[in-house]
Amino acid sequence: MTEADKLRDYIAHKQGQIDRLLATYGQGVRPSWVSEELSILYHYQDDAVQTLKQLEDNNATNNPTN
Repeated sequence: MTEADKLRDYIAHKQGQIDRLLATYGQGVRPSWVSEELSILYHYQDDAVQTLKQLEDNNATNNPTN
């Protein structure tokens, strides 16, 4: 499994956690810990997306066949 594959799996895992919290507690009034947890999950997911983008950009730049 490549680093990019690991990042894609991680991003999907974080999205699953986000989806489960939203399905359970919804978008409206909810316990404060849920909003905090969602914020943390979104942060980790966004960080992984940016890392994946950089990895893909570097691979495209370093691969002369593209």
